[in-house]
Amino acid sequence: MSKEKEAYFKGLNQNERLTALRENAVKQYNKNVVRNFSEEELTEMKSTLSEVDISMNDAEIEKKEITAEVSGRIKVFKESRAVLLRDLKNKYYETEESVFDIDDQEACIMMTLDAKGTIISTRRLTPQEKQIKIKNLISNG
Repeated sequence: MSKEKEAYFKGLNQNERLTALRENAVKQYNKNVVRNFSEEELTEMKSTLSEVDISMNDAEIEKKEITAEVSGRIKVFKESRAVLLRDLKNKYYETEESVFDIDDQEACIMMTLDAKGTIISTRRLTPQEKQIKIKNLISNG
């Protein structure tokens, strides 16, 4: 008898079926129902899954490229930051440039000047440096 009722309800169009089901039901309520997919639905899902996988792979490749580019920029900023922090901490920086040692025999000091003529450092003359001046005076005298 249940197969006959199922066949009867299936034979009606959707509006007639809903009306007949409501009129014959003892109770109407909502319930989770497990349904199997048809072969067509499964094939379509597999096709959709393939498309999603391809798109996801493309997005992952793009993410790697973007991440590498951003990481490179961050690395440059970190290197610059490290130099700035070091210089701020030390309160000086070092460069390689031409300098000139000029002696002041009267004051007994050796001055080191940069190309602009600014004194970079001073120190006492060594005994050999004092002797060079004396030898020059004797030779020229």
